[in-house]
Amino acid sequence: MSVVLDRMAFDEDCARAEVLVSALTAPAGCKAKFVLDEKALARLGAVGLTWSDETGFAMTSDRAAEHNRPWSPAPIQARDDRLARPGHATSHGADPADPDQETGR
Repeated sequence: MSVVLDRMAFDEDCARAEVLVSALTAPAGCKAKFVLDEKALARLGAVGLTWSDETGFAMTSDRAAEHNRPWSPAPIQARDDRLARPGHATSHGADPADPDQETGR
């Protein structure tokens, strides 16, 4: 386990530690099994680590992905504009049986 306080320590600690904790943002290529940096903690909230001789560390989080808090808002969900909402479909006239096509609208 490593607690990184200085950015210069990331290279060595990412390569050697199984658990890395830092208030800084870890590099994208960090090889630690669990990277608990600024971004991860904002996303996960409080985390708990438990140790088992059979499996090593296991992590649990107190925050579901959609959970919103005043000091740490939930991540914005990706919007898929390909889904048509009821009453907003844009394929009028695509079906020969479509009444809009028959009336010329």
